[in-house]
Amino acid sequence: MNKLDEIVLQYLKIKTNYAIVISGEWGSGKTYYYESNLKKLIRETPLITDNKKKYTPILISLFGLNSIDDIQTQIVLNLYPILKSRKTKLAANLGKALFKGILKMNGLDDLIYKRIRE
Repeated sequence: MNKLDEIVLQYLKIKTNYAIVISGEWGSGKTYYYESNLKKLIRETPLITDNKKKYTPILISLFGLNSIDDIQTQIVLNLYPILKSRKTKLAANLGKALFKGILKMNGLDDLIYKRIRE
């Protein structure tokens, strides 16, 4: 076991709400190492709060992300991959359109837009 594996295991054995960031030059093998070693190690490690359950490893790239909200969105999308599907996106867009239509039919759309502008 190498030093990075030991650090990850140590991290998984403490109660925290922080994340681990693996940084390095482009092409240095960060993703390869994660996919070939760390992912399995994390998946096989029991939770500190419940030894019957295991961790769910996720990998997100910070490239192109500009805010904490962007990072949170990527985490949720990785934990619930169904949210990435076309059908889910289509349903969400239809839901938004339906909601806007209902607001307009009830004359509430102008009220909401006025409050947003204020």
